[in-house]
Amino acid sequence: MVLLRQLTLCCLVLCAPAALAGRLEIPLRVPLDAIRQALSTQLAASPARPNVIYREGPCRYLNFETPKLDAVDGQLRFAGPGSAALGVEMFGKCQNAADWRPRCPPSVPCRSGLHR
Repeated sequence: MVLLRQLTLCCLVLCAPAALAGRLEIPLRVPLDAIRQALSTQLAASPARPNVIYREGPCRYLNFETPKLDAVDGQLRFAGPGSAALGVEMFGKCQNAADWRPRCPPSVPCRSGLHR
């Protein structure tokens, strides 16, 4: 009886590599409006400061005003006007390693970039 169990176990171990499953990908289709609504709800979490996404002191912040979410070439594009800074406060002034803000007036559609 022990020999039969050992023989069965050996057969199972030898056949195991053939029983491995292949990769299966199932595309997830979520309506863009549902993602937009969830994103807007999440970004406007604070009614007191609706445009402030992140703030840690006067020198580190991320602000967005009415972001726009679109699907372009099968990928999501998140864009919108805003401003950001990453720095430290030294001697009462901000020493920013990087800051980001629009380069043109709000009435003109343009791109923002990283400064410094």
